[in-house]
Amino acid sequence: MDDNKTQRLLTGNMKYAVVGASNNMEKYGAKVYARLKQLGYVVYPINPREELVQGDKAYENLYQLPEQVDVLNFVVPPDIALKVTQTALDIGYKNFWYQPGSYNKEIIELHKQMGTTAITDQCILIETQDRALMD
Repeated sequence: MDDNKTQRLLTGNMKYAVVGASNNMEKYGAKVYARLKQLGYVVYPINPREELVQGDKAYENLYQLPEQVDVLNFVVPPDIALKVTQTALDIGYKNFWYQPGSYNKEIIELHKQMGTTAITDQCILIETQDRALMD
């Protein structure tokens, strides 16, 4: 766990994309997306199966985003996360946050090779809980 990396990705005006954002509030993709919006971040939902996520335009993939974001947050199975990660690295993304269950050893090794930031041992919902309670 690297608290400095975590805090750096949660400070300032970071822009996020949530890979696996959802309309189903029982799913973590919906909870993560809603939390980031609640905290005032610019956040884009990536979900190829939805036109809208929680009332916002959903994007099919990273190439459709209106701008490059600072952090990609993953709430999808590891096989999907790996494909999106490979695309993101090709585009030039540097900061990745994988929710529990969304990464595997191959993803971790890929980040080690590329020298990119990957948070894999912390849930963004837990890390932002105190701030969310203040809102």
